[in-house]
Amino acid sequence: MKRYLILLGALSLILTSCGRTVDDTAQVEDNASSTVKLSTVNETDKYYSADGVELNIDMSQYSGNAKLLTGSDIYLLSYDCGYISGNHPGALIIENEEQLDYAMERYGLALPPDGLTEDELWDYSTAISEPFNDMIAEYPVSDYSYVIEYEEVSCGGYYLKVGALLVDKDSLRFVRTADSKTPDGDEQPEVMGGFCYMAAIPKGVLMNEHYEGWTYPETTDIGDAYYKTAADKDIVIDEKTGVQYVRNQLLISAFADTEKTEIEKIADELNADIVGCIELTGDYQIEFQEEKSLEKLEEIADYINSYPFISNVTLNMVSQSYPDAEGNDNDDNIMPENKESQTVKDGYIAVFHGDEKNMIHETYIYKIDNDAENYGFDYINVVRNRATESDYANVNITGQGSVQWTDDVFKAAKDNKAYSYVTMPDDEKNYTIDEFMNMFLMN
Repeated sequence: MKRYLILLGALSLILTSCGRTVDDTAQVEDNASSTVKLSTVNETDKYYSADGVELNIDMSQYSGNAKLLTGSDIYLLSYDCGYISGNHPGALIIENEEQLDYAMERYGLALPPDGLTEDELWDYSTAISEPFNDMIAEYPVSDYSYVIEYEEVSCGGYYLKVGALLVDKDSLRFVRTADSKTPDGDEQPEVMGGFCYMAAIPKGVLMNEHYEGWTYPETTDIGDAYYKTAADKDIVIDEKTGVQYVRNQLLISAFADTEKTEIEKIADELNADIVGCIELTGDYQIEFQEEKSLEKLEEIADYINSYPFISNVTLNMVSQSYPDAEGNDNDDNIMPENKESQTVKDGYIAVFHGDEKNMIHETYIYKIDNDAENYGFDYINVVRNRATESDYANVNITGQGSVQWTDDVFKAAKDNKAYSYVTMPDDEKNYTIDEFMNMFLMN
């Protein structure tokens, strides 16, 4: 029987809402690198930015080696970039050419070429890429490390300004000036916003190889990545159920850190070949050397699913097109049985969403009665291609499971990279993660 790991942990209530004091940043400054000389702790215990504005910082919380770097020490820029719903960098540290190249592609930091459509521009963080490229042109990565952060706010009315970067052994953060403002009470425009801050720091200034809470762009080998395209002769339809699938194939998703050799052992045992693989994500496509009926494939899928390092096993499903009224093939005209078999089930209470280049990540959450004193939750992880995002039959269910605690729901979505915003049935609003967390934990 398939075993699901229930992660046990205490609930952590993180309250993030309009009007609270958060550690964000600032309106764009014409002279981003100008600051005044800092006061010392022994004089006033106060620190100031170039234009004489006090910084919101208590240096007694940090070690004696901590550095408060202003624009007189480093290149420093903060500005209101507006809400970015598509690709954006989050919180990045870039220290070499390989990381820079990856970040330019992965986080849309490259300058977009001319002539792109609105949909094509989605892959670029246009509000961030131009100032970022100006910075790296003047401060090359061979001599400088880059710290860049996009901070989202859940409503309008914010004025956030950064005047320094705090660097300590275990802490790295942009420091706000005292004139930064957050909206009060009911005077909060119903519009989301965002702020960007970036710095170029001379090599050797950072004190830690990996600061917690910051992302270092991946430069490691992603491993094998290939797949086998199904020929028309290999696509069959089960007459009883209407399910359309690739004959003699199964798709396997393994838990993180599962070695490819484990899947190879299973394939050898079952007289099958691995014909497709995305080693980085633990996804495999196997094909049997002998003919298998639908019932036999489902039986084998249950067997493979019994391994503790396997998260999900499915048929290699195929969408079927039917002619529309004018005789043209239409991918939206999918036979009901086939469509139902490829989409997530109804009854979900929320959907977490995330964007990654050309892929859309979604995690569907279901409330379940686990026959205990409290309720648990089921989740289904889905990935769909942005080019076909309107075709809800063209999805890949990459994993599913059950958890007991509400904070594990958020972890499941985050692990699926579906962590940008949340929607709920019959509600047109897009909620930030923090907004939904408040609602979810309170109820």
